[in-house]
Amino acid sequence: MYDLALGDDDVLLGDDFGEDLEGDDFGDDLDAILGGGGKKRKIRTKRIQPLKQEQVMPFPRTVVATTVTTTVTAFPQRPFQTERFIFASSVAASFTVDELKVGQESMLVQTGQIPAELFSQLGVGVRLRGYIARPGVTITLTCTNISGGNATISAAIIGPALV
Repeated sequence: MYDLALGDDDVLLGDDFGEDLEGDDFGDDLDAILGGGGKKRKIRTKRIQPLKQEQVMPFPRTVVATTVTTTVTAFPQRPFQTERFIFASSVAASFTVDELKVGQESMLVQTGQIPAELFSQLGVGVRLRGYIARPGVTITLTCTNISGGNATISAAIIGPALV
């Protein structure tokens, strides 16, 4: 049996790992190239993994009146994994984060209000790796304005998206 090493950029041959190529034209050509005597050949192929890119999913900027709780929703267009939730430091002191959900799954261990400042883009070591949102799954953020006036939600999630 011959083993051919394929790189990540090579095209897969056949649908299954180690597919038999005996009896077809390609197998005969391969046999002639490799100098075999008409023996059954298997080719090992490497499965190509989807490419992951670090991307940003913004929440819509929303003006919230004082003491009002509101929910904003984002709709990822490709599979996306939450990795770091960020709240703009310029408005973070005005809000608490009451809930962050991917589909029906909460990213919080228990209910409660978390100061949005904890998720400031200036924060260090505040990763929030979580669930994968596939197209059709919504990501919702519920916030309360705790300031003395109107404030605008400005938040996003950074994480790998499969492209």
